[in-house]
Amino acid sequence: MTLTPPQPMVKSLLDKLIGPGDTPARFIRRALHVGLRKGLLFQQGIRGVGRLARLLPIQPLGPGIIHSFNAASFGDRDCIVDEHRTLTYDEVDRLINRLVHSLRELGVERGQKLVIMSPNSWQYLVAFFAAIRGGFSAVHASYHLTADELEYIVTHADARVVLFAPDCAEVARQVQRRRANAEANTDILWIATAPLTGDSADDSAGVRHLDEILAGQPETFPTGQRRLRGAHNVVYTSGTTGRPKGAVRNMSDMGLTEALSILERLAFTAGERHLVVCPLYHSGAQVFATLHSGVGSTLVLESKFDPAQTLRDLRDREIDSVFLVPTMIRQILDLPAPFLHSHRPRLRCVISGAAPFPHPLRERAIRYFGNVVYDFFGTTENGWLTLVDSAEMLDRPTTVGRAISGAQIVIVDDDGHPLPPGEVGRVTALSHMVIDGYHQDAEATRESRLGAAHISGDLGYLDSDGYLFLVGRSSDLIISGGVNTYPAEIEQVLVLHPAVRDVAVTGLPDDTWGEIVAAFLVGPGPKDIPNLEAFCRTQLAGFKVPRVWHFLEDLPRNPTGKVLKRQLREQYGAD
Repeated sequence: MTLTPPQPMVKSLLDKLIGPGDTPARFIRRALHVGLRKGLLFQQGIRGVGRLARLLPIQPLGPGIIHSFNAASFGDRDCIVDEHRTLTYDEVDRLINRLVHSLRELGVERGQKLVIMSPNSWQYLVAFFAAIRGGFSAVHASYHLTADELEYIVTHADARVVLFAPDCAEVARQVQRRRANAEANTDILWIATAPLTGDSADDSAGVRHLDEILAGQPETFPTGQRRLRGAHNVVYTSGTTGRPKGAVRNMSDMGLTEALSILERLAFTAGERHLVVCPLYHSGAQVFATLHSGVGSTLVLESKFDPAQTLRDLRDREIDSVFLVPTMIRQILDLPAPFLHSHRPRLRCVISGAAPFPHPLRERAIRYFGNVVYDFFGTTENGWLTLVDSAEMLDRPTTVGRAISGAQIVIVDDDGHPLPPGEVGRVTALSHMVIDGYHQDAEATRESRLGAAHISGDLGYLDSDGYLFLVGRSSDLIISGGVNTYPAEIEQVLVLHPAVRDVAVTGLPDDTWGEIVAAFLVGPGPKDIPNLEAFCRTQLAGFKVPRVWHFLEDLPRNPTGKVLKRQLREQYGAD
């Protein structure tokens, strides 16, 4: 493997900012170019620069200090807007400081785990950034989890704090009682983001309230040792292939060079309004919330996704940018034509990712939103790797783009040897954003590494110009009669059929062939099978044409839009 590892961490600020393969002169040119073009250099005043100079000896330039830095320059600008409250940068900065001081006073130590379980809210973001500033480790838990699932994460992560919304109180209380009855580690702080009501209020022994622990705490920036050294971000994988794994990212590695790599390729500008509708427990939403906070944007939060309401918000609240997974974009574009026409927003940037973005859907999105649609490829483990804009999507259908600055992508065979352009293999990546590993799972960490590079689990190829094309997950590869078949290739054909609204292809067990190709479709019905087979044969070799067809009302997906193919295989494999 010939990937060049990132430069080692050194004390020099400039060395910290410079990514792999960059030079000081080139980095400074890029930073000045982006800063001028995005308006970043004009919004910071002398007070902001002075605040930055005082903070850098305490924490490195990164997500731990961005709110304090911005508060000094434009403290009265709206920072977070949710359905209950609007907070300025100055108010958010003070809340972050108060929460850090409170948790320290309650005995929470550097590196200990803070589980956050809540729909999108100002409390979620304050807790997330307080964890970074205080040197704690934020653990993100979906608010859809069952008690069993939450208990697994709380136990596996060795949680010290569980911060939960009232909507999640019943599940959180079940886990709290189970641990008490089992005499498990009960040294956990259970904190509700708001006062509990109803039955939850009657059964709230041992639960603190966020407002209660914030009361009377200092609003000054926490001083002392460099708090960020203990800060990690732990995102548990979606669990489509079994028990979720906790991907651990060192937040001290997140700084200006990572933001610069994204900003120089996206149409974001300073001080805009960004809609957060994807759940904040998803790493994509966290990236955009952090990035936009860094450039002084206003984050407008939706607690849940509704396609019509989201479109209204995009127009009526004068939103400039939004991150939507492909399923969300499809649901918006499927709204009635008169509603779409009367509510067309004026956006600077619509970015998608986290799941396959079929080419026909990309074309529909570009026709409706304009040439402001982007797609990216990244994973919880690898961070952000590629980006593709509207023009590139139309010119090279199905590509997920070229690597961003500071990221290296190499396609390797099963033995780890690099493959030439055009050959399908395992996608491996090297960048500052690659995770440290999986929490308490040395074997999974070791299996995911190839030298300093991380193996994403995706299969794909690079063309001669460095554009990446994905053909599916390695776990989804179908081997029928000893021949490899890539589900994504078949899905890209079937989605072009006018009757198909959604599609997933996977392998099902077969006594003769080992596996056979099975298609799961939304839209057509059994009477359309001859037409679907004929349509496939015009573009696919015979062995790739599905042998089994299932017609569903909807495909099972996790909250980030990925199809749960394992669930389809388990449910229909026995047939």
